[in-house]
Amino acid sequence: MSEPIEVSKKPQAAVDGEAWNAFIDLISRNELQDLTPVQRIARLTWWYSSEVLNGGHDQYFGNNEHIDHWEVIPALVEIGAEQQSQLLVEVLDYYRKARTEMPDGYDEYIAWERNYGYDDQMRQFDSRFHDCRPEIDALLEAYLQQHEDHFIKWVP
Repeated sequence: MSEPIEVSKKPQAAVDGEAWNAFIDLISRNELQDLTPVQRIARLTWWYSSEVLNGGHDQYFGNNEHIDHWEVIPALVEIGAEQQSQLLVEVLDYYRKARTEMPDGYDEYIAWERNYGYDDQMRQFDSRFHDCRPEIDALLEAYLQQHEDHFIKWVP
């Protein structure tokens, strides 16, 4: 189990975003299996958002092949990311089908992609993700406030 991170309770800490930084530090540096259920929800949703914002759904899937992506959907719902959860269901359905048909060789992939339109579809999913409101980071800030004691231990 990952213990909450100690953060100074000085008034400046809130201004400097120390609580948010400690929150991100805890969920990003610990293994998924070491997190509590509350922490795990934060990790799954933050990682999904971070990867898609950084490199799209393709990057998210490429960097997270080891996790059960279907577990992210209820985590998104838990923090209030309804639009993102519905989108991820669509993306997962499309991605699963595409992966079963995707060839291994580069030349074969180029021909398949031209016919299948995989890259264009993934870009459309990425664009829709960027249009979702509220954004996951804002929802995670509220989630942190609601479950602060799971992430932060304030010290004098």
